[in-house]
Amino acid sequence: QTPLPRPIRDLLEAVEARITQFLVTMLTRYPEVRLRHPERTARLVVQVVEALTHRHVLETHHDDDQAFVDEVVTLVLAYLTARR
Repeated sequence: QTPLPRPIRDLLEAVEARITQFLVTMLTRYPEVRLRHPERTARLVVQVVEALTHRHVLETHHDDDQAFVDEVVTLVLAYLTARR
């Protein structure tokens, strides 16, 4: 990958931080979501979804995008509701 210019990197980091904070707020509203460290959990979910999506977009086959979305949702929900 080519390194991004600093202004773009700063913008992406700011957007990720805002999404993470929003997710913390949302996750704390659901008692079935088990959070020891809400900020860390939200940041991990944002990074995992971004990485999986990035990889999916770069793949040449997009036979069933909805199946991909369904699998990511299943993965994230299992993580968020797992007993710890």
